[in-house]
Amino acid sequence: MTIDPRTPVLVGAGQMVQRTDNLDDALDPVAMMVEAIRRATTDAGLASVPKADAIRVVSLLSWKYGNPARFIADDLGLSPRETGLSAMGGNTPQTLVNAAAREILAGECDLVILAGGETTRTRARMRKAGIEPDWRYTDDAPVLVSEDLVMNMPEERDRQIVMPIQIYPLFETALRARAGRSVADHQVHISELWSRFSQVAATNPYAWTQRAFTDEEIRTPT
Repeated sequence: MTIDPRTPVLVGAGQMVQRTDNLDDALDPVAMMVEAIRRATTDAGLASVPKADAIRVVSLLSWKYGNPARFIADDLGLSPRETGLSAMGGNTPQTLVNAAAREILAGECDLVILAGGETTRTRARMRKAGIEPDWRYTDDAPVLVSEDLVMNMPEERDRQIVMPIQIYPLFETALRARAGRSVADHQVHISELWSRFSQVAATNPYAWTQRAFTDEEIRTPT
C-alpha cells in the first residue's frame, strides 16, 4: 500500500495551563500560545520551531489583539506568508484542522501552525483588581480562515434563544425525550457520564479541575 506523500499528519502537539495567582507573573494569551508551540516543537523532536506557511489562531474572547498570529510569528522569529484568525464558534478549532489538512493534501501548504489560548481567569482577576492589561494590539488585519456563520434559526432569535447556555438545554431535552428517559433518569445518566469524565480529568495535568467527582455530587445542586 502506497501512502500519498501529501497525506496531512500531526507532527507535534503542545499544551500549557496557567494557574498563577500573582497577576505580575501571569502570561497573556499570545505568550501562552508561543509556549505551547515550543512544547509542540519539542514533542516533534525538533531543536527549533520550523518555518511555517501559515500561523492560524482560534478567535479569542479574553483579549482582542487584532492579529494574534502576527505577534506569535514575531515572538518566534517566523515569517509565514499568512497569519490567520478564525471566526467565533466552538467548532472553529476542528474547522482550522480540516482546512489545513485540505490545503496540505492539495499542495497549497507544507506546514501550518494552529494555536488557541485564553486567559479568562486572569482577566477576571484583573477586572476585580481594577487593572487594565497593557497587552499588545495591531491594526494588521489577519486572514479570516473560517466562515462567520449565523448559527441560530429565526424561530430561536425571535425568542431570544441565542446563547449556548440557552441552546444546549434544548439539545439535552431533545436527547432525553428521544431516549425515552424521565428527567430524573436522565440526570442520573448524565451525572454518571460526567463522573467518568472527571476521573479522566483528575489524572490530566492540563485539566483545570483535577478532581474526580461522584455522580451524586455532580447531579446534586450545591
